[in-house]
Amino acid sequence: MRDRRQSMMALDLVGAIAPLLFLIASYLRSIELIYFITLTQASIASLYEPCRSSILPLMVKEDENLRLATTLTGIAWSVMASIGSGLGGYFVAEYGMTACFVLDSTSYVMSAFLLYRIGGEWKVLSNRDSNHDDGESIRNQIENMIIMGWKYIVTSSFWPLVFMKSTTSLVYGGSDILNVSFAEEDPFSTQEEQSKKLGVLFLSVGLGCLIGPILFEPFTRIDKPRTVLNACVLSFILQAVGCLAMGYFRPFSLTIASTIVRSAGSSVLWIDSQVLIQLAVKPEMLGRVVAIDYGFALAAEACSAMIAGLLQDNYNVKPREVSTVMGMEALFFFMLWYCYSAFGSNAVFQTIKENSESQDSTSTLLDHSNGRKEELKRATERTKLLPHCV
Repeated sequence: MRDRRQSMMALDLVGAIAPLLFLIASYLRSIELIYFITLTQASIASLYEPCRSSILPLMVKEDENLRLATTLTGIAWSVMASIGSGLGGYFVAEYGMTACFVLDSTSYVMSAFLLYRIGGEWKVLSNRDSNHDDGESIRNQIENMIIMGWKYIVTSSFWPLVFMKSTTSLVYGGSDILNVSFAEEDPFSTQEEQSKKLGVLFLSVGLGCLIGPILFEPFTRIDKPRTVLNACVLSFILQAVGCLAMGYFRPFSLTIASTIVRSAGSSVLWIDSQVLIQLAVKPEMLGRVVAIDYGFALAAEACSAMIAGLLQDNYNVKPREVSTVMGMEALFFFMLWYCYSAFGSNAVFQTIKENSESQDSTSTLLDHSNGRKEELKRATERTKLLPHCV
């Protein structure tokens, strides 16, 4: 299994090229090239996210610290979304599109540099991985990993959690389409004003993603995973309130407030569902499970965005009405996951308990082994100090 830090660095460097290709697509006025570049960026993200999520348990061993680390990475993303979206709208309005894409490309390079500064080796080797034939083709390795990941999920007790991000993606996936519509809602606004409004809306998304986990953090405990699941379930209420309010209130200031509430809920679910998966999945299988989980979420987000666009373009449904539909979706998923939490979640909590006990025993054995090695090392050093017998 490859070092996850090195994989992330390679993906960052490849990702730095993609934003610059948009400039070529703009110069050539090629919509086909834009689709291809967008597909490339989504593919890089789908590879990067499992590496990022699965490297955390390797760096942070204690469960409580793992929850805090996962929350901090979510908060870091929220700050990035807040600052980045605001800067994006400002740069497009003031300096044009080229500066925005160059800045985006530079951020990938900075990410690769920070990963390089971390150093170390971060990979998990299971017995199955170590027994792989070195001459086995990359295609066969990928197929085997996918098959093993699927088998592991379908035979597990935590499989419903793999679809939790997908359900929230179906709710918020159309938000990007709606944000563009809301930014252009005023027919008398200029293109610069619309760019700034769009930047403010994405800034409010980042603020909501920052506020949500901070508000929920005091009420969740890693030693009581049910509190983490309850946070995920309740997050759908925030998403429903935000979407329904966005559909009812027309002033732009209230649209911003509704966006903050909606994104706060989606951020809480995204982070806490990730914590549950990290607790329930064995470390050597975590990357594969996260990849499948993230793939479902991306597919659901794309479907939601496509449906939002079709409703507006083909069926003349107004953006506010689409937002109301999203709010009703969130209420439906709240009831669905509430039933799972109340009647079907005991098995996954038992799995989490068994994994925690297994990791504790493994850590104890490793500590004992390291202690024996130190004793042997000290004994060897004392032997070297004894006078040689003639």
